[in-house]
Amino acid sequence: MEQLACGEIGLGYTEFYSLTPRQFYNIQKGYFNKLERVENQKWLHTKVMSYMIYLNIPTKKAKKKSLAEFDEAFFKTKKKYQVKEKQSGLSVEERKKLAMELWSRIDAKN
Repeated sequence: MEQLACGEIGLGYTEFYSLTPRQFYNIQKGYFNKLERVENQKWLHTKVMSYMIYLNIPTKKAKKKSLAEFDEAFFKTKKKYQVKEKQSGLSVEERKKLAMELWSRIDAKN
């Protein structure tokens, strides 16, 4: 945990050791949400750049796709990955509920 807290997230040792498990969980959750948001922005940038290149390819008869159609046709791999992730276990809501129950039990002990 020190590697994540002090290395990736950037907390100092004293700050890390002064946190309760719940506080560290919330910091970690926020950090990973930020990473996901940054990754989604990069993915969107890649899609838009690909679409701009696609629009500049000369065609005689083919009708150009809209951005939504282009996204559906050429970026299905991310959607397939998300479907597999959901099938491999609990839903996001179920995982959130379990996490909240866990932290409620930990908070009750403290």
